[in-house]
Amino acid sequence: MIYLSLLIIMIIYLFNIFLNKEKNLIKIILNFFSIFSVLFFFFHFIWGINYYRIPLHKKLNIKTDYNIDQLSKTLKILVKKSNDLHSKLTNHDTIPVYVPYDLKTVKKIIERDYKFYDYSKKIKPKIKNSLISEVISYMGFSGYINPFTLEAQINKNIPKLNYITTASHEMAHQLGITNESEANFISFVSSINNNDPFIKYAGYIFALKYCYNDLYNKNKTKAQEIFSKLNLGIIKNFKEDTSYWRNYKNPIEPYIKKVYGAFLRNKGQPKGLKTYNQLVKYVVSYFEPKKIINTNY
Repeated sequence: MIYLSLLIIMIIYLFNIFLNKEKNLIKIILNFFSIFSVLFFFFHFIWGINYYRIPLHKKLNIKTDYNIDQLSKTLKILVKKSNDLHSKLTNHDTIPVYVPYDLKTVKKIIERDYKFYDYSKKIKPKIKNSLISEVISYMGFSGYINPFTLEAQINKNIPKLNYITTASHEMAHQLGITNESEANFISFVSSINNNDPFIKYAGYIFALKYCYNDLYNKNKTKAQEIFSKLNLGIIKNFKEDTSYWRNYKNPIEPYIKKVYGAFLRNKGQPKGLKTYNQLVKYVVSYFEPKKIINTNY
């Protein structure tokens, strides 16, 4: 409602300028920057100052460099974990997993069991289905954090497995984690440590997809060899997600993504949208035999 109100105000303002044939360009520019500066201040005062926090990998002493062998081992672990859970949740390895709960139940389970290190001991994050889910689908987004109300808004139309990890990702933002790869990592850890097998499954295949893509770019043959061990039903789950986003493809989406990528680069994430892919370095570290990171609850 805040965003909608701002949009309406902007349209009315522009309409008045046109109607009144305002010629004072300096006045128009000053008015614009006055409004922008107020919003900019509140954005940083309420939530944006989290961009200047100590990075998660430094706070938890996570090793962020890895080689192809480590990545291959991690992908094998994820394939095995995903296959095991898939076998428990379906009658056959060719059948995709369908979450049997409605969104209200999914929301309740995630909020009840959401934990990561000491971040969620004092604050219990909550999620909320976005009123503009259809709009953000066309924009190419699964969810977002509202920095003015601190609400974790989730696209209620996306496939439920995607909904689970997106919700956990946005809840991490609610806790003050601004980096997208760190929020992805918290989503992964909180999901696979959930007591519900469907939530666990969503977490494992979430990381599996990122790790496979990364290994594929580095060693296509090795990646395909490991991926070939994956149950066909899991691949169908991936295709379901891809199919959903294909239905919302439009000419404007790439430009929206470019703007958002520029915003991330401006906020200390030089990789832009590729920052999400850096989840891989955290997952590899998580599965290291002598890992230092402590994410136990």
